[in-house]
Amino acid sequence: MKKYLVLMLSWAWIAVFLFAQQGPSGGKSGRRMVIGYTFFSAQDVFQNIVKNAFLEAAAARQVEVKVIDPQMDIERQVTAIETFVSLGVDAIVCSPLDFQGAIPGVLAANSARIPYVAVNAEVGGGNFTYVGSRNYEAGAIQGEHMAKVLPKGAKIVYLRGTEGMAHTRDRRQGVQDKLLAPRPDIRLLAEQTASYDRVQAMKVMEDWIQAFPQIDAVLAANDQMALGALEALKAARREKGVYIAGIDGTQEARQNVARGLFSMTVLQDAKGQASTALETALKLIAGEKLPKVIHVPFRPITPENIKEYM
Repeated sequence: MKKYLVLMLSWAWIAVFLFAQQGPSGGKSGRRMVIGYTFFSAQDVFQNIVKNAFLEAAAARQVEVKVIDPQMDIERQVTAIETFVSLGVDAIVCSPLDFQGAIPGVLAANSARIPYVAVNAEVGGGNFTYVGSRNYEAGAIQGEHMAKVLPKGAKIVYLRGTEGMAHTRDRRQGVQDKLLAPRPDIRLLAEQTASYDRVQAMKVMEDWIQAFPQIDAVLAANDQMALGALEALKAARREKGVYIAGIDGTQEARQNVARGLFSMTVLQDAKGQASTALETALKLIAGEKLPKVIHVPFRPITPENIKEYM
């Protein structure tokens, strides 16, 4: 009963966020092919880049896309998927908000025999195809670079992503294996989640600046948190000599690498993930057998190769 009540109450919210990218016929029974798309939030910079790239790729293939923004709420995201199922879409493409919490959405799609493509983040169960990058690889690339450049005895802090997400765990493990384990001289002063959010990261960094008179490096699980940390360091006039590393390779992060304010970032290919997710969905709709995991590699961006990315 509660589930149905939540679903009924959600229709008003869905009406606000649901829209279509029109295209000609091509789906079931000769009608227009339709894909349901849901992600983290339009306020998430990287997720918004992936979503816009997906819409652009879909328009080029003349595929209709219905988008629902769950605004960082896993229950809304599951409800969005149930809505797509009720609409009879040909496939669902989702950036899952929670490794375990997203499972009911996958199972709803499975029950309706609608292909489910997870992009940028994986799910803890159900039948789906994952399109994205190995998040452990991102942390490993970040860790390897910092292990090379950090001075002996460096004191560092680490900004974690949203707890409960697989990529938060995997990126942190990459840093552990490639930086902290091989460099026991490096001291991890503190680590805390800032939920991939710039403002939260700035506040956490402000607290750390007060708590620690020496911080030699800031590692962040994405660029937005790294940028928030940089703002806090600038406000305290402590940014000089601090190594900052992010992940995503956003334009602002790349600019900071070029200016010498970031030690590095790790490029997560948003357009590559988006186009691959679309092609994967179309192939699944056509009945093709595909691998369960389709990887789009990360690439390091450092002062040595920054010109290639500007």
